[in-house]
Amino acid sequence: MTTPYMLMALLYLFVAILAALDASFASLELVPYFQGIRWLRVHFITLGMVTEILFGVLPQLTATRLGSPRPAIRWDIWITLNTGLIVLLAGIPSINGTLILTGGALIFVAAAL
Repeated sequence: MTTPYMLMALLYLFVAILAALDASFASLELVPYFQGIRWLRVHFITLGMVTEILFGVLPQLTATRLGSPRPAIRWDIWITLNTGLIVLLAGIPSINGTLILTGGALIFVAAAL
């Protein structure tokens, strides 16, 4: 079953591929290099894709293991997680500490929920 978490993971994969293309164009000096783009690319894969996959798969695996019915999607968790990821990923290339801390805090809240 396709969940919103898996769709977002695919979105982050697509953006990571675009960021990798940008890095290759920057190394060929076809486009200017942006400060922090390397970490943004890494975080799209680690934070974006992996987090979305874990948040989408772990509740289903736990329910299967316990023999419980599949849990419904908690939209509050999904919105908090994705808002946190967007804020965090906006703060990384600009190296803005406030955005990075806010995004990280929202992701932590999503994990706590």
